Amino acid sequence: MGDEKPARRVGSATAPQNSADQDAESKYRREIRDLELLIKILKRKQEDLAEQPPTEEETSEITNAIDSGAYVSKEIEIGVQIRDMEKKLESAKKRLQFLFETP
Repeated sequence: MGDEKPARRVGSATAPQNSADQDAESKYRREIRDLELLIKILKRKQEDLAEQPPTEEETSEITNAIDSGAYVSKEIEIGVQIRDMEKKLESAKKRLQFLFETP
């Protein structure tokens, strides 16, 4: 049990950063920015979807039933995408902090 080594922290005082470490840190930061932007875009898309008024073509009962199903499917799909991206963002932030930021 006592033979286990602590996990290597990239860029720590005991492991200075090399160019590969710097590249990895940059990619983590870029991925985090990209995820934050995609989440904003999807949330805006979800809000826009909720605010779309029905057109004249959608006034019939049959059309409304079909469009309601499509709306619900799209709404759920966007919600799942947002949730998945938020989890991925949370994970990336934790790993960035663990690997590259001073404790």
